[in-house]
Amino acid sequence: MAGLCEGGNEPPGSLKAKMSKLVFSDVVTFHIYGIVNCHNIWVWGLENPHETVKHKRDFPKVNVFCAVFEENFFGPFLFQAPIVNENSYLEMLQHKLFPQIEEESGAFIFQQDRVSFHWHLSVRRYLMDWL
Repeated sequence: MAGLCEGGNEPPGSLKAKMSKLVFSDVVTFHIYGIVNCHNIWVWGLENPHETVKHKRDFPKVNVFCAVFEENFFGPFLFQAPIVNENSYLEMLQHKLFPQIEEESGAFIFQQDRVSFHWHLSVRRYLMDWL
C-alpha cells in the first residue's frame, strides 16, 4: 500500500491505474456451530454491549482464503489444518493463488492485512522474490 500513498503529485489517472491492479484478500474462519470469525467487522445492535456470551471452543472449523482482483474472484481456498500458519499460507500462495492470478492477468499489487503469518520471514521472502 505504500506505493499507493507515495507520489502525491501524480496525475489522477496514475492512482486509478494502480487501484485497478490491487488484489484484495482475506482469510475467514467458519465454525461448524454457526460462528463466523470476521476479524475486521464491527456489528452494532440493540443488545446490551456488556452482556457475556459463552462460545464453544475447539469445535470443527474450516479456514477459507479468497481474493478479488478487477472482475476476478480467486478461491475459495480451504486450509486442511485447523489453524492457518506461515507454512500453510505460503503453500497456498505458491501452489494455488499466484498461479491462478498469473494465468488470469498481468501485473498486480498484492494486499494483505497484518495477521502474523502474513509477515513471517518465509512469506515475506517469497513475496519479495516472486513479486
